[in-house]
Amino acid sequence: MRINVNNATSRQLNWLVTRCLHPKADMSSTYDWLDTGDGEEDFLIEDFTGDWAKGGAIIGCERLEFRKARKGMFASYHKGKTYLGDTHLIAAMRCYVARCSGEQVDVPEALC
Repeated sequence: MRINVNNATSRQLNWLVTRCLHPKADMSSTYDWLDTGDGEEDFLIEDFTGDWAKGGAIIGCERLEFRKARKGMFASYHKGKTYLGDTHLIAAMRCYVARCSGEQVDVPEALC
């Protein structure tokens, strides 16, 4: 199903971030694990939107910028388009996914 990254839920964003980090992995057979195609489920899809150790690493590498919104936070790349989220991590992951995959993204029906 095609969705706008600004409307992606935390679960969808976690899947989408994993997709950005591992673009060649087969993610069609499962929604909680990343299957690299070797017959074994290799990586648990991490909580990038709720765990600062996971999402914060992406924020640091990507050098995202933040500013306060009326409700939540905006995240952007240097003077680029902003993405809103209830938290820093949600805004940041929306920004990261949009840069990696575009503003309209496909997610499995099971995540909708």
